[in-house]
Amino acid sequence: MAAGLPCSCARVNSQTMLTATSIDDFLAAPEADALREIPESARREVASRVLAALHEDLGVPIAELEADDAHGWLLHAVPERFAPSDPLVPHVAPVISAWLAFAARASGATLTAFRKACAEILPELGDALEHGHHHAHHPQAVQSYVRETPKIGRNDPCPCGSGKKAKKCHGISGDGAR
Repeated sequence: MAAGLPCSCARVNSQTMLTATSIDDFLAAPEADALREIPESARREVASRVLAALHEDLGVPIAELEADDAHGWLLHAVPERFAPSDPLVPHVAPVISAWLAFAARASGATLTAFRKACAEILPELGDALEHGHHHAHHPQAVQSYVRETPKIGRNDPCPCGSGKKAKKCHGISGDGAR
């Protein structure tokens, strides 16, 4: 074994860097048993891309992942690593689900909020992967202000009925409404 590389049976901790060893640990873990129907090379490639998206784009240690991180990872970072025509797309969600269970057990962190947020976002991820990354934030349109009564211009007659221009009657003097 090369110096500096952790043993393949080493426990994954909150500071784990993405390595071939950490992917091997994940793929050999009981949580990855559900992935056995996916070919070995496909499992490895999907895990590599998905975990690279997590590590390179979020850069947050596993134990510090929060619910807000799920959105950026699953709807921005992961779709950028898969083309809609990529044959690996159908395997992404199962690999992510298995990895979440593995990460929670192996890191010693519960990751409850992060895992719940991921579970809620996974259906949207499937759509983003199949149709390309079309996820966008849709801020609510700003409602324009609508006056209850028409605005009175400076040269319009004053609404008090004096017959004077508004600017000479109530507009400037400050003793009336404008």
